[in-house]
Amino acid sequence: MGISAWLRLPRRLLALFAVVTLVPALVLLWLGWKVIEQDRDLDGPRAQARLDRTATLVADGLLREIHAAIDALPAWAASPPASIGQDAALVNVDAAGTLTVRGAALPFVPIVAESSDLGPEVWEAGESAEIRGDLHAAAGEFTSRVSSSDPGIRAGALVRLAGVLRNLRQFEKALAAYRALSAIDARVDGEPAELVGRAAACEMLSALDRGDQLAQEAASLAADLRKGRWAIDRGSFEFRSSQVRGWTSMLESGVELSLASAIDAVWPAVAGGAAPESGARTLWQDDLGLVVIWRRAAGGVTVLAASAEWVAREWRSVWSAEPVEVALTDDTGRAIVGRQPGPDQPSVARARAETGLPWTVRASVVVSDAELAAARSRRWLIGAGVGVLLLLIPACGYVIARAMQKELAVARLQADFVSAVSHEFRTPLTAMSHLVDRLQRDPAIPDARRREYYDALSRDTHRLRRFVESLLDFGRMEAGAATVRLEPTDLSPVVAAVVEEFRADPAAGRHPVALATGAAAPIVRIDRESFGRALWNLLDNAAKYSPPDAPIDVETTIRDAQAIVRVRDRGIGVPVSERQSIFRKFVRGTGQISSGIRGTGVGLAMVDQIVRAHGGEIRLESEVGAGSEFSIVLPVAAERSAVPVPGMAGMS
Repeated sequence: MGISAWLRLPRRLLALFAVVTLVPALVLLWLGWKVIEQDRDLDGPRAQARLDRTATLVADGLLREIHAAIDALPAWAASPPASIGQDAALVNVDAAGTLTVRGAALPFVPIVAESSDLGPEVWEAGESAEIRGDLHAAAGEFTSRVSSSDPGIRAGALVRLAGVLRNLRQFEKALAAYRALSAIDARVDGEPAELVGRAAACEMLSALDRGDQLAQEAASLAADLRKGRWAIDRGSFEFRSSQVRGWTSMLESGVELSLASAIDAVWPAVAGGAAPESGARTLWQDDLGLVVIWRRAAGGVTVLAASAEWVAREWRSVWSAEPVEVALTDDTGRAIVGRQPGPDQPSVARARAETGLPWTVRASVVVSDAELAAARSRRWLIGAGVGVLLLLIPACGYVIARAMQKELAVARLQADFVSAVSHEFRTPLTAMSHLVDRLQRDPAIPDARRREYYDALSRDTHRLRRFVESLLDFGRMEAGAATVRLEPTDLSPVVAAVVEEFRADPAAGRHPVALATGAAAPIVRIDRESFGRALWNLLDNAAKYSPPDAPIDVETTIRDAQAIVRVRDRGIGVPVSERQSIFRKFVRGTGQISSGIRGTGVGLAMVDQIVRAHGGEIRLESEVGAGSEFSIVLPVAAERSAVPVPGMAGMS
């Protein structure tokens, strides 16, 4: 039930739904929170005497873990443990300057490879022509470099060529040059050619006002920036991020960005020798507490940045066996792991100055294991009960509102159907009544005019008969009382006969109907009458929803042991959101309704029923404003049988 369906509900119903669901839910949520809070306040006091010993044990254990991690950094750089996952990142630069990143995909790294210096003489001819204003000559010079075997020259040439093409206002060629640039494995002005090309392509799409394509490519570029697809420095990342944010809102910050920022913050001091050879410190990035551990040796520099979740997960065993609650805080008292003890909660602190840790360890008393388990059980049950009730309240309201919405929708469809049927009857009956009245009142009507009147009466009678028969057939199909008798039949003559009959019918209007048949004659098992009715409905729809004089194409082909009959029009088309629903009874497209086109909403439902009874399927391809193509796909078969038509209820 989408938002548009909700908005069509009566306002009094919406207001009642809001009152019935939101108010009790908020009250229940508040009461649940108060009950849990009161239950927490009832926890007994903790034993202060155990805190000193426990706090010392926890601090010593954490110090051992940090020293073990520092010692293991070189080995982790070569083969990281499974714990170096998405919430931790390890950066290593060996003595040769080779950068290795393990763990989380960092959006930027502290050092990047420099672009090879090609020398100004490579571009001298093209840039000189560009300065002189001879842009075509400059384009020729840069184009000649695009085929170079050196990827750096190709990348540089494409960047310059695209700039010249933009100045020449050859935007499509410039866009193609940027796309070619994004396929080269090289660096341009310190950045990967792929990143430069894709960002420039987004700029071109923005300038060309191609919103949908820009949104797709900008979202892909944002995702690759977040995932650290390229080895770029922080400046490049921030510049490209500012570009991407101008095109899409999908560049959210995450733990990877915080990890990269932390490593970038300590790298100059660690790699430059201003920091000790090994150590650990705490950093805050985007309100995320991080621990950074490093080691510098002759073999290179290794830095590990990990989130508080990583610390809590990997080193929780240090204090999990103790009957205390541990919080790791910075110098300001801000908790990185755990939570600060309350003012009335007994606690002991071990400052980092006395432990050598990058945090202050705060240990606070807890209740006994049995009491803690009981308290957690009670709180879990309270929270679960509140949660279940919170889910039940809107769920029940939603079920009621959806049922009412369905009833209203059915009522609207039935009203529209009755109105449409009334109109379909009233129009020919009015014309027939007028002609009969003329014939009765004026016996001296000339024979030629009288024949015209009789012809018109015959056409309207035929139209009413066809309409009534369609409604009766539809009723029998819906009730499951209709059957089709399938016989091996050459499909092409059947299609040709229906098309020829439709051409002569007034329903065809001024629409030229073209028929094309394949070289091979498809033999299928069909009921001629019901299949003809389905094809007639498709032709009638094509004429009804197409502009005057617009052609209608009918084609019969065989593909993959299936016979396909296509009916293509140049009409208003069917939106994607309506391509399934228009095959349900009484449903008509919004475009058809807004255009004032007559219809009852049973034609396509009947077609779908008939085609399914033949063991086939109906397919639809459409473009709004350009037309639609309905295809009847039937299997090839050769034996006779009688098959019941399923009811509409079974179809939906």
